[in-house]
Amino acid sequence: DLTLQGFERRAIAGRKYPGLRLNEQSSIDGRLWFDVDKDAMEMLDRFEDPLYDRRVVDLVTRTHGLVEARVYVVPQKMESTLADAPWDSVLFEENHLELYVAMCRQFRVDVLGARKSV
Repeated sequence: DLTLQGFERRAIAGRKYPGLRLNEQSSIDGRLWFDVDKDAMEMLDRFEDPLYDRRVVDLVTRTHGLVEARVYVVPQKMESTLADAPWDSVLFEENHLELYVAMCRQFRVDVLGARKSV
């Protein structure tokens, strides 16, 4: 777990999941995953639709020091899709997490099935 400085997490209008945008006065808590292989990164890039850009950021963690990481950020040209309200992770977990996980699993099945048929 970590804190990412210089970003904020916002609700996305009409969607259940959040988007990140630059904000020098903000920070967000998150989780850092190590050893994400090339295939997994490609899967993530496909999953994160054109609403997001993958960016490289430097993080300072208590256990690993300075670490280069990737985050998906809503680009400035798409920030109009972000709501004024922050994203509520508790509300998401209580009301939408189960369906979101099912959607993610189906996405993976669909992508892997498409790879096998090529």
